[in-house]
Amino acid sequence: MTRNFTTIVVFSLGLFLLTTPAYSASEAVRCVQHQLNDLGYDAGVSDGLFGRATFGASEEYRAFMSSERSGWSQPP
Repeated sequence: MTRNFTTIVVFSLGLFLLTTPAYSASEAVRCVQHQLNDLGYDAGVSDGLFGRATFGASEEYRAFMSSERSGWSQPP
């Protein structure tokens, strides 16, 4: 239960950063990449570019959480 709650909070923070104007898109993507990597999903290097590795890691995360695609990420 604690891991799921922590995972939701951490990933929600990343989604918040993607929609907050104070951060550039690349900073938000870098943050999400770092969080995905910390959770054990291989998002590749935290470089701020939403490439295939980041997309794949976000899809694996969504599958684990049994959620549908949100539309915020698209394959490169």
